[in-house]
Amino acid sequence: MRIQDLAQPAPVTVDRDTPVVDAALRMRRFHVGDVVVTEADGARKRPVGILTDRDIAIGIVGPAADVVGGLTCGDVLSTHELVTIDEDADLEEAVELIRAHGVRRLPVTDGNGRLLGIVTLDDLMQHYIGQLGKLADVVARQRAKETRERP
Repeated sequence: MRIQDLAQPAPVTVDRDTPVVDAALRMRRFHVGDVVVTEADGARKRPVGILTDRDIAIGIVGPAADVVGGLTCGDVLSTHELVTIDEDADLEEAVELIRAHGVRRLPVTDGNGRLLGIVTLDDLMQHYIGQLGKLADVVARQRAKETRERP
């Protein structure tokens, strides 16, 4: 498979001189966590950077405490129902919850609903990638074994 077959064909973009607030509004409107910052290159656009929701939160909102200081977490908290996972659930259940609910993070709770930790999409991907790497090692080991046993 070529990367262009997997790539999103129309990423959300902004120009370099787009106000950050407008970029944030575009992220919200299109339900994305980043915008590709571009500049004109003839009839096409050339990417010059990526602005993420994290850039805005840490680079702008964090230092602007005096401007946003009156807001509470409850004021800006997403209104959808929180999806959690029980500490005894298996990884497949976590994958299914993330997929079904379209979330990237699952707080892990005990039987009484108390917070014990968090599992993220990135955590699951790293785990499964590690497992796939171990399976790929089987192929190399099998070849080496066969070469030793059947020269």
